[in-house]
Amino acid sequence: MIGNWHFGYKTDPVVLEHQQLLIAIDDARIAWHEAWKQFERATGAEAIDESIYLLIAAEKRYDGLLRLAKKTQLHVW
Repeated sequence: MIGNWHFGYKTDPVVLEHQQLLIAIDDARIAWHEAWKQFERATGAEAIDESIYLLIAAEKRYDGLLRLAKKTQLHVW
């Protein structure tokens, strides 16, 4: 893709923005699930603390992206 052109067709910048947001939301959801798995496997105080930090950060990113989607009236589900 070059600029707003994709396979010879001009793409709408809003559509591209929504597609990028959907990809970011999916990536954030996967990161949140991975952080949750890491928390469940954590042993020892340091590992638990680190996994909690990562879980909270991943959850906040996912939540923020979902709020952005709602604000832009993008239907995720």
